[in-house]
Amino acid sequence: MEWQHSGSTICPQRVDTTLSQIYVYIRKNIVETERTDMSGETITYYEYDEAMIPREDYFEIEACMTETNEQTQSNAEDISDTREGLIETSEETENNASDIAELRAAVMELAEEIES
Repeated sequence: MEWQHSGSTICPQRVDTTLSQIYVYIRKNIVETERTDMSGETITYYEYDEAMIPREDYFEIEACMTETNEQTQSNAEDISDTREGLIETSEETENNASDIAELRAAVMELAEEIES
C-alpha cells in the first residue's frame, strides 16, 4: 500500500468507502491543526497519510479480519471454559486429598485398635 501525505478542512474518516466506487480510502496519522486562510481567518485543517486500495481487496481483507476476530473470540471463550474447568478440578482435588487424609487417619485408628 502506498501512502501519500494529504490534507483537508474536513475531518476525514479513517476508512471511507463512499468517496469512490473503485477505491476505498484508508487514512492514518490524522492531525488537527490551525491555519490562516487568504482572508486572514483562522481555520481548522487536518493533515493525514492516505492510501487507496481497490474496493474488492478491501472487502476481502475486511472479511478475513472479521473471521479472524470471530475465531479469536471463540478461542478466548474456549480458554475461559478450560480455565474454569481447571479451577473446578483443582478444588475437587483438594477436597479429595482432604477426604483421603481423613480416611487414612481412620484406617490408622482401626489398625491400632486391631493391634491392641
